[in-house]
Amino acid sequence: MLDTSLRSAKDSALQSVAARMESVSPGAVSWAGLTAGLATAGLVVAQLYWWGLLAWWLNRVLDGLDGTLARVHGRQSDWGGYLDMVLDLSVYAVVLVSFLWGGSKLVLGLGAIVLALFYVNIGQLFLSSAILEKIKHQPGAAARRRQVGTNGRLTTLELPTTLVEGAETVVLYSLLFVFVGQLPVVLGLMILAMAITIGQRFSWAWRTLAGGTDRTGTDVSGSASTATGKTGPTRTL
Repeated sequence: MLDTSLRSAKDSALQSVAARMESVSPGAVSWAGLTAGLATAGLVVAQLYWWGLLAWWLNRVLDGLDGTLARVHGRQSDWGGYLDMVLDLSVYAVVLVSFLWGGSKLVLGLGAIVLALFYVNIGQLFLSSAILEKIKHQPGAAARRRQVGTNGRLTTLELPTTLVEGAETVVLYSLLFVFVGQLPVVLGLMILAMAITIGQRFSWAWRTLAGGTDRTGTDVSGSASTATGKTGPTRTL
């Protein structure tokens, strides 16, 4: 929800740092971020939560820095976007599991629901991205991209704005460290927020793809199927 409005501020803050790192590859920063993420999980298991919070925010800074570094020095690549996404998801998973380690049955149950919702959300994310990528390369793509509500971000994936995006996920995870004694409450909040997000993306997909019209009333149902010559919803990943 806040990613688009915060992105320019984040990039401005990191550009001056990135400009001094010409000899450093974005991939190296991504791997350093993974190291910080794994350290975060280790600190959580050791119950050093405030140190874990610092390591978590270091991971988040490095996660933003690799992309900014690539853009500042013209090193953007599909591989870089892929690596960043895989390492990012790995950190999200291992940090959450570290909080569930040795938890009560209630905590484990709620954590399992959170992981399941993450699974559904990621599936929506990649499928939506694949469909939008197909639409983007069809005739009249610029107009259709405006119609389906994409937001012109600089990241590898483009999706409609929803309640939980990158910034909100960072905040929700940070709450785990701050209110570690109230994990069921925080996990419940994560479940609610993720469920709303999944509903928002499903609603967008239904209006845009299955319904044949977007919120402007423009017919876009054929745009995703033109490339394959098939009718109906596109299911190619």
